[in-house]
Amino acid sequence: MKKTDKREEDLIVGYTDENPKGQLIYHPVILNQALLWAAISGMVLGVISYLIAYGTIPVADFGQFSASSDWVAAITGFGVGVALGGLAGGLFGLNRMMKMNGKKGN
Repeated sequence: MKKTDKREEDLIVGYTDENPKGQLIYHPVILNQALLWAAISGMVLGVISYLIAYGTIPVADFGQFSASSDWVAAITGFGVGVALGGLAGGLFGLNRMMKMNGKKGN
């Protein structure tokens, strides 16, 4: 192993949101978009799942969706909506962050 003259303080990596070129590698817009999209899509899919399970919106072959209860279907729809919305929102937030990198000119 090669011995170096660096001190321990030189080897500690600090917390940063930018890479050495000055481009963003993280921005809070990713989290904000993920949470926003997760909440909206969770509510939308939860309501739609409830209406399908309750029978207000008749959809063929979704009879077993309400086999246990219409509220179980709503909770399942909400969970799926939160997962899909969080993923989509994170990707949209990542896209917005990349556009911010382009505006910096780096």
